[in-house]
Amino acid sequence: MDPSKWRISKACQECRAKKIRCDGGDPCLRCKTRAVDCIYRTKARNRTRRVSPVPTQQRHEITVPDRPSKENPDDQDDQDDHGSQAFEHQSVAATHRASPSMLLQLYYGPSSNFSIVNFLDHQIEGTKPVTGSQKEVQEIGPGLDRFNMRRLYFGDLADSAASWRMTNDTAAMLVDRTLASRLLERYLATYWYTLPIWSKDEYRRQLARLYVPSEMLSSENPDSIIVLLAMAMGASMLEEEAVAQFLFQRAQRWSTRLDEMVNVQAVQIALLMSHFHTERARPNSAFLMAGIAARKAVGAGLHKDVTGTAQSYEDVQQRRITVWSLFFWEIWLCFSLGRPSSFPESEIRVPLPAESKLLQSLVTLARLMFKCDNLVYKQHHKSLATIWGAANEIRRDLLRFAEQQRKDLNFGLVGDPNTGEVGVCQTIVSTMYHHTLALTFRPFLVLRAKLRQEGTYAGAVVGNDNGLPRPPAWLDTACEYCLDATKHCIGFLVESCERNVLCRELNYHGFFIEGASHVLILDLLQDRAAGRANLPWIQSAIRTLRMMGPKSEKRSFHGIHTLGLAENLERMARSVYPDFRATPKDTQVVNPAVSTRNDLGENAPQHTPQPPYTGPFMPLGLDTLPSTMSPSATPDHFKDMEEPIDLTPVDGGWWNSDFATADMEAFLSIDPNLAPYQLPTYP
Repeated sequence: MDPSKWRISKACQECRAKKIRCDGGDPCLRCKTRAVDCIYRTKARNRTRRVSPVPTQQRHEITVPDRPSKENPDDQDDQDDHGSQAFEHQSVAATHRASPSMLLQLYYGPSSNFSIVNFLDHQIEGTKPVTGSQKEVQEIGPGLDRFNMRRLYFGDLADSAASWRMTNDTAAMLVDRTLASRLLERYLATYWYTLPIWSKDEYRRQLARLYVPSEMLSSENPDSIIVLLAMAMGASMLEEEAVAQFLFQRAQRWSTRLDEMVNVQAVQIALLMSHFHTERARPNSAFLMAGIAARKAVGAGLHKDVTGTAQSYEDVQQRRITVWSLFFWEIWLCFSLGRPSSFPESEIRVPLPAESKLLQSLVTLARLMFKCDNLVYKQHHKSLATIWGAANEIRRDLLRFAEQQRKDLNFGLVGDPNTGEVGVCQTIVSTMYHHTLALTFRPFLVLRAKLRQEGTYAGAVVGNDNGLPRPPAWLDTACEYCLDATKHCIGFLVESCERNVLCRELNYHGFFIEGASHVLILDLLQDRAAGRANLPWIQSAIRTLRMMGPKSEKRSFHGIHTLGLAENLERMARSVYPDFRATPKDTQVVNPAVSTRNDLGENAPQHTPQPPYTGPFMPLGLDTLPSTMSPSATPDHFKDMEEPIDLTPVDGGWWNSDFATADMEAFLSIDPNLAPYQLPTYP
């Protein structure tokens, strides 16, 4: 046989470029004849399966940078190295025209509550994202207006009638000493634990100084501004609306003199303002003030533990508590709003105060939030299995954190909430813990919903005979992790608000109920039969929100928003079950384990709802044990933490192919103009 006709295992680069047959010699005959270098590649080319071309309509939705065509196998190696950046999407959000001369433009990322609200809106309305637009900012008005979230999204500037204005209630300017003490004590019993810059006695001494005639009208003392802000937060929780507005506006006006002042008090003032905005349902304002606090902290050198020679031990501790409280709060706000952090721990060279156990727990949670944001939401993964592995790693860290709380703080994070101020601390840690756990696995739930919507989820339709392989079993497991975390969050808040008036009057708890309920409704929209198990939890969430609603006639926006959120959840549930009702006349919050047959009418589910603190994927099985049982008596509690993750090729398949375009920024973005990654197709 003619040797020139033999098939060889490789060809030199020159012959490959010319697409001619190579004899495999060293040098080959062609290169020897032409007197050129005969070079063979040292790395075998990775041959990937060719995916179906992007539809014409979708090509207009995404911007694809110049890159080699997949049809040219010689250039495939370049794509292997840059595949994770194949589709770069712009980070865009929504705009609002507050006035003819004022255009608001805000961005909320994929881990925010607004992201899943937009997804739910398209699911309920049966619409798809707007296509064909190349605007840098895509208006998402219909969803915001449909759920009355425009003011929450853009802040007070979205409502010109209620925009920043000085209160006309002159009675608020005469805050008597008894009322002032009550307002301060409410702050000291709640938000003080997240920002313990002073001792409680020091706050009381500063309040007494504020009522000294020579200090009453003084705006030169930053400590007076701190006390005013603490009182304003207490007034907001106690529904003293006019007093809250007056105190905050007075503190804001006094602080304008300190705009360029950089020291520890300036950081504390900005941080307290951020807390106040959070309690008042102004997430963007809270984010901006946290950013100001971070800039001033860096400017003052707090992150490097720069101290003066004349500072006392108490002053040094105050600075350290301030910088770590800022770290926790800034990370939390950025994580919950889907925005990048500007105060990373890598820049902090300050020891964490050992005497503040709660602050240590919050800082640990912030580190796990940052890890989740970095590994799950910011990375451009080439395989869904990579995200699954990262999510399981974060879950194991969270489980270890939860077990440690029993030793450090003497309370668990699931079930049996305490009363009083201990219950407030327990609720703060528990809600943030469960919210972080839910966000870690929420992308899997969104993915499953998209697959079902596109009809590519094998077994999603009864009698599916398309011959497609079923997705890996761990996709459903990941979704259960997310759903169970939201149920635990709702169950804990329901019981906390029922037992503890301090928790019930913290308006910010509505944020956690909102995020958890939206996840349950998403699952409800995708599977009507299995989703019925979520209805008791949604009903309890609605009742709790109404119980948290304003009691006075002068309703603030954050109180109105709490009631509006309850109406939104009920409307979402009715889009699937028209006979759904949350019995608004009943003010008692019932246990989700109670049968809801009476509430659902004749279409009530035939199964018994699961109790609130048990489930097949209990994140914290230890917390269901009696309080007298030692954690050491449950050696199998974290047995699943060390089990290897099953990522066999049988489970992999197409899940590992072309997930390079799964940019989480676009995959979970609120912007409907962003075309998320192309859903995987079966061969």
